Amino acid sequence: MINVKVTTRGVKLVSDYLKNLEKQSRFATSVAMNKTVFKVREDVQQEMKRVFDNPTRYTLNSIRYKKSTKANLSADVHIADEAFKGIPPIKWLSPNIFGGVRPLKRSEMHLRRSGLLPTNSYIVPGKGVRRNKFGNVSKGQINKILSNVRAQNDPYQNTPRGRGTSYFSGKIKGTHGIWERRGRRVRSVLIYTKSAPNYRSIFEFHTVASRSAEKHWPGEIEKAIDYAIRTAK
Repeated sequence: MINVKVTTRGVKLVSDYLKNLEKQSRFATSVAMNKTVFKVREDVQQEMKRVFDNPTRYTLNSIRYKKSTKANLSADVHIADEAFKGIPPIKWLSPNIFGGVRPLKRSEMHLRRSGLLPTNSYIVPGKGVRRNKFGNVSKGQINKILSNVRAQNDPYQNTPRGRGTSYFSGKIKGTHGIWERRGRRVRSVLIYTKSAPNYRSIFEFHTVASRSAEKHWPGEIEKAIDYAIRTAK
């Protein structure tokens, strides 16, 4: 007769083995999730470069990811919703994702508070404004313009004719906005408009991120499981 004896020692060995397998499984899953979300972030940033005209590093870095741990198997890719530099990126990227009116800019808030910009108006770049390599009006230039306008917004109280540069708010030939006087020349830098800038949906954040996750996850989990098995103790 052949007897099979099961002792508590044997049960403990099996239990320890299963616990170790569970730990390795959670470790492998966490590693695969973190590798995947990192690649998803890269794919989303590549999509931003495709749909936006020369996006800034600030815009690209607004795509964040949260890593998982063995204790918390949850990871995600998201757009920063905290104001780590000015207005939270989620606010000005949302119209490009869902479509709709862009949020009020800080410069518009300042102009409205100072009484220069009507409450139902917005600003758009004028023909004479200088733009940076990303096609935007720099924050430094906006601050310089607003500071100058607040100090002197009367076109007749600018710097002496023929010298220097100054800015003023007013209406010229039916166009209301902020103007730059450089010597005898006057040109528009910011135009006031009652039409709220409207964006169409061009940045398919959720679609791109989902497709990227589906693409990378199988390979990453396979590699992570293989590594976990090879290194199991």
